[in-house]
Amino acid sequence: MLHFIYKISNFAPHRCDRCFKENIEKRFHRTVTKNNLVEPKDRVVAAVSGGSDSLTNLKLLADFSRYKDVEIVSLTIDEGIEGYRDGSIPIAENCSDRLNVRHVVISFSEVFGKTLDELAGISREGNGPDPCTLCGILRRSLLNQSARELDADKLAVGHNLDDETQTIMLNYVRGDIARLYRLGPKSFVEAEMDVFYI
Repeated sequence: MLHFIYKISNFAPHRCDRCFKENIEKRFHRTVTKNNLVEPKDRVVAAVSGGSDSLTNLKLLADFSRYKDVEIVSLTIDEGIEGYRDGSIPIAENCSDRLNVRHVVISFSEVFGKTLDELAGISREGNGPDPCTLCGILRRSLLNQSARELDADKLAVGHNLDDETQTIMLNYVRGDIARLYRLGPKSFVEAEMDVFYI
């Protein structure tokens, strides 16, 4: 049997498979409990791309929900980039099924009437934003809108420490204090909505 050794950071000890998994679960439970991120009777929409961060988040939430009377719904956004989601949507569906979690796929084409590939072409013609900026704005907007339509109390995304660090640095460089202020374990999706982003 093959065993892996994981090192979380320069300050954490090396861990075997079992200890690494237990440590992640323990840290997840401690963070969720300490910050009241998920409460009994909540409906939590978990954004699931099909990558390791979002699938880990979904698994941890699904396990947590069994003890806390919480409903989890997984949500995948299909941007409509040719060949981009072909493999990840089936992975997200399969993982959701195995965890007995309802999985919803929302596409740019059904909501915006065009795929990201089409929108990027239009944006380039009119000197609009680059495709990555356009995708980030529209995907986040669609996650927020879909969470409200699914009657979510919380929207959970699987960001890792590198993602958070990058966000902090970009907002710092831009001088965007308002966005820096919103960072943390829990914030409103939109001020007028009663949905939290965790």
